[in-house]
Amino acid sequence: MALLASPAYGQPAAGIEIEFEVTDTLSEPLAYATVELKARGSGKIHAATTDFTGKCTFALPAGLYDASIAYVGYETRHMTVESAGEGPSHYEVRLRAFAFAIRDVVVTASESKGGTSSSTIDRKAMEHIQPSSFADLLALLPGGSSSSPQLSEPNTIRLREIGVSDDDYATSSLGTSFVIDGVPVRNDANMQYVPGIDQLLERKTFINKGVDMRSISTDEIRHVEIVRGIPSVEYGDLTSGLVKIERKRGGNALAARFKADMDSKLFYLGKGFEIPDRRLTVNLGADLLDSKADPRNKLENYKRLTGSLRVHKTWDGSSGHTIALGTNLDYTGSFDNRKVDPESNNGNLDEFKSEYNRFALSADFDYVSKDDGFFRALEVVASVDYSRDRIERRKFCQVTRPTAVPNSLSPGEHDAQFLEPSYIADLTVDGQPLNAYAKAVAKFGIESATTSSTIIAGADWSLDKNLGRGQVYDMLRPLSSDASTRPRAYSDIPAQHDLGLFVEDDTSVKLGRSRLDVMAGVRVTTMLNLSEAYALRGRFYFDPRANVRFSFPAAKLGRRTLETAVSGGVGWHTKTPTMSQLYPAPLYYDFQQLNYYHSDPAFRRINMVTYVVDPTNYSLGAARNFKWEVRGDITLDGNRLSFTYFEEDMESGFRTANRYASYTRKQYDYSGVDDTQLTGPPSLDGMPYTIDTLVRASATVTNGSRTRKRGVEFTFSSQRIESLRTRLTITGAWFRTEYDNSDPVYYNPETVINGKSLVYTGIYASDGNYIREMWHTNFMIDTDIPRLGLGFSFTFQCRWHYRQYNGFKSSRPFAYFGPDGAVHAYTDESAADPLLKWLIRSYNEAAYRWENVPFYMTTNLKVTKKLFREKVMAAMFVTQMFNYMPNYVVDGVRVRRHASPYFGMEVNFRL
Repeated sequence: MALLASPAYGQPAAGIEIEFEVTDTLSEPLAYATVELKARGSGKIHAATTDFTGKCTFALPAGLYDASIAYVGYETRHMTVESAGEGPSHYEVRLRAFAFAIRDVVVTASESKGGTSSSTIDRKAMEHIQPSSFADLLALLPGGSSSSPQLSEPNTIRLREIGVSDDDYATSSLGTSFVIDGVPVRNDANMQYVPGIDQLLERKTFINKGVDMRSISTDEIRHVEIVRGIPSVEYGDLTSGLVKIERKRGGNALAARFKADMDSKLFYLGKGFEIPDRRLTVNLGADLLDSKADPRNKLENYKRLTGSLRVHKTWDGSSGHTIALGTNLDYTGSFDNRKVDPESNNGNLDEFKSEYNRFALSADFDYVSKDDGFFRALEVVASVDYSRDRIERRKFCQVTRPTAVPNSLSPGEHDAQFLEPSYIADLTVDGQPLNAYAKAVAKFGIESATTSSTIIAGADWSLDKNLGRGQVYDMLRPLSSDASTRPRAYSDIPAQHDLGLFVEDDTSVKLGRSRLDVMAGVRVTTMLNLSEAYALRGRFYFDPRANVRFSFPAAKLGRRTLETAVSGGVGWHTKTPTMSQLYPAPLYYDFQQLNYYHSDPAFRRINMVTYVVDPTNYSLGAARNFKWEVRGDITLDGNRLSFTYFEEDMESGFRTANRYASYTRKQYDYSGVDDTQLTGPPSLDGMPYTIDTLVRASATVTNGSRTRKRGVEFTFSSQRIESLRTRLTITGAWFRTEYDNSDPVYYNPETVINGKSLVYTGIYASDGNYIREMWHTNFMIDTDIPRLGLGFSFTFQCRWHYRQYNGFKSSRPFAYFGPDGAVHAYTDESAADPLLKWLIRSYNEAAYRWENVPFYMTTNLKVTKKLFREKVMAAMFVTQMFNYMPNYVVDGVRVRRHASPYFGMEVNFRL
């Protein structure tokens, strides 16, 4: 073994032996490969080159070392090694041939080589795409595409799916878990909504839709892994995917970023501190995003402010172990303000204001044993976060006829009051979600000459509680006179507790020059703190999951190296209901019985009967998704192709279904009242009345939504052509998504016959299904010229195929119920009945057929330039720069398409 004699390199000190054996993917030894070790803490560097057998040996003091193994024409391997124990440690390192890999820069997502399909996005790729929020990163996934940002409304995630604009199929986004530094971002206690119909807020609330990606800043992120396949059982409370975010740790650079585009401006400042001899790192960062949906409209905007302080400390124990402790303190604020111009509203007020402030504190503890025994490590993470979510709505309201304002909180008959002819309504929705989370994972290891197994076992627990005052308003001046709710304090709702237990084995077996990796485990989930009325009480959901990968021996094709692998996975995934789904607000149905309006307010009387309905579905279960996939991976000298076929079937997604019931009221006849004899409001004693029956619908949450997905994802990444410093990356996907409803559909036509509403309600087999298909491909040509500090990419986004189908809705009910509340079969005699015939719905068949959208293409350009010895980087982007969107004809009507370019620039400083 030859040691490098250079002042920058420390000579091996007497201590514990570490041996490296460096080979290529065909297990051929690589002589004169460079092995460099940097001691954690002291920063002292040790280096050596391998001999003709590809081996070299170090004798080092106990501790952790960052290793780099390099060989000309091969990819550099980075790993962490440990000098521990009494005997020598042996590391086998395989390097993959890849010309000029040392200088290569990856500006796209990289597909995982593990057992499940996932995409990894590192800091370089994020700098290249110049994101404003996390939503911009999704363009790098297979099937993703870049478009103009929509920061004026919540951005939710849909993985492997062609979404429909229907809240009844939002479980996919709700069931995608975001985990930041080991802590999931939970919003199950989000209950922010405004009662009644309000077009101003229609697009701004996202209750039960998952994480709003606008609130996640990307500047402090070091690494993102988006798991689309089957994740480890360590991660739960999800159905559709996992987003693992790791933020920066260490460094001493001061970083700043300014970005401006057509809709927004972003400012970022971050600083890292690293004290190697104390093994201490500190990171601070903050950013401000100010976005306007239309720069010409100053009355609508979205603002986001984030701040983060992260501290991490490592100690080397004297008894052969390492302890690490990290603490994170985070703040996220978002502000969404809008006021309708008074000049367009006759000088009357119509305002909306939303403020969101979240404070989160988390701590993680890692204990790593240096022994080669069965126990290897213990990881514990705990967090608590508190949010102050506030909606303020002010609106000018005006009524044109005497209208009652119901104000009873109890069922039964009561006198109400008349609304003022005009008034200002003020509503405050005060939500204060509180979440606590804790997880402990123990890791164990078993090794032999050909087998290596890592076993994890652990548990996690989460608490969700809302401490807010809920909906606060003056009941005599409501925002909407037809709202069916009353003020309710969120703090009165019980806390939600979720408990998960999991165990998993990850085994790697060497089969000659082949390798078999198997990861299999099971997760058990249950909900606590539920009353006996709920079917979920005491129920356990078991989620078995498995991933298998087989790597074939590398083969020589002339002077090229071919590597192939196949893998597959299968498993169940469970998402428990949210607080608003488990504890919906009571519904108040108010029916007017007497409306005696006199010119003298002292003689007026309005009488109502109120019914209080509990819309809680006590039989509600968790949403469950079954997934399976098969994958292939082929690499030929740095040219890599990976492809995946997948299927998913979530039969129990959450949705809101209407349930109709009949109610009775008295209709008083006040024609006999002599208003000249009144000394006060007319008495109801002895006043004649008739009984009237009415039908009302109540919305309840069910497990009736079914979402089926299947498709093919593929990624090809070529080796960078050195003469052109250019690489071709092709990503794409074919997706087919089917949406269906397994619940019967209740429908009342609200027809009025002879002055009375139809009291019969039909029950239908289906309200139709939706099918969406898409084939999309991105062709990216990226060029990196290090000596000029210049990088740019040009992307062709091609949608080759898109079609959609809206299935037939049942026009004839199979059953109905009426005033008696009993369910009756709907027969031919029913269809001939003069009242029941109104339950037959008619539809235009033209609306229920396949609709095809022809090919279109858009192009994107991104450019980065490094200046002043890479201390400054300037960048710009243009999306939808050149577009090919031909018009097409549907039923004789010409459909015109167009896309407007969207551009921006940014400057980064790193000092």
